[in-house]
Amino acid sequence: MEQAIWSIGIDTSQTDHVVCTMDATGQNTGRTRVAIGLEATSVYHWPLLDFFTQTPALHPWDPTWYVLNPKVVHEFRQTFVDRAKTDRSDAALIADAIRFGRLTPVPPPDPKYVALPVLTRHRRQLAPLITPEKNRALTPVFCLWAGYGQGSPEQPFLSAVFGRASEHMLTQDTPDTVGVAQKPLAEFAVETAAIGGVAWKAPDDIARTFHPHRAYRLQPAESQARHHSLILHRETIRSLEPQRKPWDKSRVRDPQFAAFYERKYREATHHAHKLAGVLTARQVLGVVYGLLTRGQLDNPRKVMPQ
Repeated sequence: MEQAIWSIGIDTSQTDHVVCTMDATGQNTGRTRVAIGLEATSVYHWPLLDFFTQTPALHPWDPTWYVLNPKVVHEFRQTFVDRAKTDRSDAALIADAIRFGRLTPVPPPDPKYVALPVLTRHRRQLAPLITPEKNRALTPVFCLWAGYGQGSPEQPFLSAVFGRASEHMLTQDTPDTVGVAQKPLAEFAVETAAIGGVAWKAPDDIARTFHPHRAYRLQPAESQARHHSLILHRETIRSLEPQRKPWDKSRVRDPQFAAFYERKYREATHHAHKLAGVLTARQVLGVVYGLLTRGQLDNPRKVMPQ
């Protein structure tokens, strides 16, 4: 005998939630087997969905879960020209949308994997924060040290502009600091070598780009402001980059895919890193797609890339 399904619509918000239940005829009462739906409203629906799916008291009702796109709810509301928009009416609207059907249920969140998207999304959001900050920092770098990064072709070091040694050179003084402008190039090169150590293999070339004679002469007030701005950019970058390093050392170091990457890197004749990275990403996507479509968990013995 087929069970009656009761639709439950929940309008979520930051402070409270409004619930509406209805049977197949649209009556707001009773329940036997339930279908529970929430509108995807920022993060407000997530803790409630997580709580409900992990509540044993609901399991006997064999619940089906729905998370409705706000656009779906909005378009469905257009079919009710006289329905006011209130929390109660929104809850009834969600329950009605479930009752009408043609919606795809979602699997309940699995506690074993909930943490994964939270952490990986945080890692993914760091890059868009760091890169623009570095680009903005290049403005005071150019205004204060115009020749920086214009060294010999054999020793390009612009990519290391935000390294520790480079930052020390850029932020310790301005070209107009007393004593810096008159400092001989040879003395400047010795100091450059001492700061950079083994990281800088061409201190003479780097010293030439740092030498004050190649820098623009700004008004003292602007020079100090640019210098202060550069220091603030550096501090922001330093606060963000350490957050990314733990992920780069663990989650992206799967030994199987690392071996695949190394092999493709050695085989490449040009653009080795980019080519090996793309091919490795294709392998990862293929494995993830296969696991998802077959409903399987990761088994290292079965996903070894060839």
